[in-house]
This record gives sequence, C-alpha cells and structure tokens, in this order.
Amino acid sequence: KNEVEHACAGHVWRFGEWMGKWSYSLYLMHGLVLTWVQELLKEKSGLPPGLHVALGVSLTFLASYGFYLLVEFPSHRVARQLANGLSRIGAYGRAKIDSMGKGCVTRGGGVP
Repeated sequence: KNEVEHACAGHVWRFGEWMGKWSYSLYLMHGLVLTWVQELLKEKSGLPPGLHVALGVSLTFLASYGFYLLVEFPSHRVARQLANGLSRIGAYGRAKIDSMGKGCVTRGGGVP
C-alpha cells in the first residue's frame, strides 16, 4: 500500500488518536522525567549522549502512559459520571418546576 491508502485505512488515525488521548500526560511528565534522567546520568559520563536521549524519551513515554492510566483516564471517567448525574438532576428540577407552575394557573389563564 502507498502512504495515502495506508492513512485512509485508518491505521495512522488510530495511532494518532491513541497518542492524542494521553498527550496531556506526556506534556505534564516530559520535563520531570527528562530532568530526572539527566541528573541520574550526569555522573555516568562514560555513556554515549545518544543513550541519554533514548533512555529519556523511552522513560518519558512510559511514565506518561502510566500517568494517563492511573490518573488522567480515571479522572475523566469520574467527570463524565458527575456530568451525567448533574444533567439528570437538572432535568428533574426543570420538570418539577414545570409541574408546579401548571398547578398555579386558574381557569382564566392568570395566576391566582
């Protein structure tokens, strides 16, 4: 397959969508992890710089995905549940107010 057929088949989009779900975790974790790796490996001057970068990027992705699974995803689920509960409460409150208003109307259409 050429690149366009591959992209249209959805493979690229699924990977991008998957990465997009935890990109905020990546944003939050990258500075912390890269600084930690740099400090940890500072004394190990015998290691090639490319290894520092590879280790830093790998640990950043690992820590970010872990943060997404442990913190971000569960908090999104809780937020959705709260939003659904509040919308149900709001719908119930509107229905209650509407039903109360119906009882106040007199035969002439006015309020007693």
